[in-house]
Amino acid sequence: MTTKKNTTKGFNTASTMTTREATLRARAEKAVERLGARHEANQAQQVAKRFDKLTRNDGHAPELKPSWATNDRRAWQMRAAKYQVAREHSARLSKVRNTAERMIALKPRTGKAFTKGLGSLER
Repeated sequence: MTTKKNTTKGFNTASTMTTREATLRARAEKAVERLGARHEANQAQQVAKRFDKLTRNDGHAPELKPSWATNDRRAWQMRAAKYQVAREHSARLSKVRNTAERMIALKPRTGKAFTKGLGSLER
């Protein structure tokens, strides 16, 4: 397996960057790494907090189910809490990336957007 295509693309992209753009991309990547580390460290606490909120807000709803069916409400709420925490983390990451893209697109000192080079942060 060769990595020539991926390596060439990365070097070509880096060679066309300005110093400002490279600095902003590096700052954005560090911010994404910090967010990821923070999310990993606090994920269990966030899920527990979200689960607690879901269980407090959950009332006794009427159930229409056969007598043999199981309805594990706690398991459903735990899955929902995990999903919501992951979705919020994804939203935070996209905010950081979008902010970095807007900063890269702005000309320094003028505040006006460039007409070309408005690509996304390439990974």
